[in-house]
Amino acid sequence: MSCFPQNLPFQSENTAFENYEHCAVPETTFSTRSRSSANAREVCFSARPPVEPLPSQSPAEFSFLSVSFLSVIQRFLFIASLLVLASPARSQIFADWVSSNGTTVTGIIGGTSITFTRDANGAFDGGINLNGEAAFANALYSPATPFSPSLSSSDAIPFVGKKSPNPVPNYTITFGASVIDPILLIASNASTLTFNATPNFISGTTNATAEFIVSGNQIIGTDYDGTYTDANGTVKFIGTFTSISFSAVYFGPARTGLDGISLQVGVAAIPEPSTSAAIAGVFMLGLVLYRRRRA
Repeated sequence: MSCFPQNLPFQSENTAFENYEHCAVPETTFSTRSRSSANAREVCFSARPPVEPLPSQSPAEFSFLSVSFLSVIQRFLFIASLLVLASPARSQIFADWVSSNGTTVTGIIGGTSITFTRDANGAFDGGINLNGEAAFANALYSPATPFSPSLSSSDAIPFVGKKSPNPVPNYTITFGASVIDPILLIASNASTLTFNATPNFISGTTNATAEFIVSGNQIIGTDYDGTYTDANGTVKFIGTFTSISFSAVYFGPARTGLDGISLQVGVAAIPEPSTSAAIAGVFMLGLVLYRRRRA
C-alpha cells in the first residue's frame, strides 16, 4: 500500500502534527512513529491484503465465471423450462386396449398399464373393439364436432348404463402409474354418469335433442330421438390420477332398459424415466449455481 501525503492539521494537547502520510508497513494493526525532523508523526496502518484470484485465472476470467457464466446458465435453465412445458410430451395419447376377460379390459397408455373394470351390476355392450373404429371421429356427426381431439380410428370400450329397477352398474378406470389430466371421449350416451371426481367440459353436442351436459360431478346424456344420435362429447379431469370411478344410470324410454355407450381414455404423455432424471439434473444444477452465487 503506497504512501500519500495528507496536509491535515491535528492539534493534540502538547504537539501539533501535520504532513500525515499513509505508509506501507508490514504491521497489520494501527501504529504510529515519530519523525524528528518535522516534529510530526507518520501515521501508518495496513489492511487485509486483497483476495487474489486463483493462480490459473486472471481477474477478467474470474469476473466472467462469477457473472457472465452464471447468467448464461440462468438463461439456459429458463429456456429449458419453456421447452419442457411446451414439449409434445404434454399432448394427449390414448389407450391401446389389448385384451378382455369379460370383467376387466386391459391395455397400455403412455408406457403404463390401464384397466377398465365393471362390477357385478355392470356389463359390456357386445364385444370389446380392440382393433379401432370410428366412434370418436367428428366426421360422423357433422356439422357437430363433439370430440377434442377427433380420432379417425380408435379402440373403444362399449359399456352399459341401466334403467331402474335394475341395480346401478359401476365402472373403474385404473392406471398403472399416476397420470396427468386424463380425458374421456364418450359416444352415444343417454345415461347420467356420476363420477368420484369432477369432469370439465371440453366439447360436445349442444343441440337440444342430443345435448351433452356436464354438471358438477355428472355427465348427463340425451336419448336418441330418431334425428340425432345420443349425446357425444369430451371431458377432462384436472390433476393427477391413479383411478377414476363412475356409475351409469339410464333415464330414457324403457325399451330394453339398457343404454350402450362407447368410451376411450386419453392422458398427457408420461415422461420417460431418463427424461425425468434429466429434468431433475438441470434443476439441481441451477440450484447449486444459485446458492454458490449467493454465498
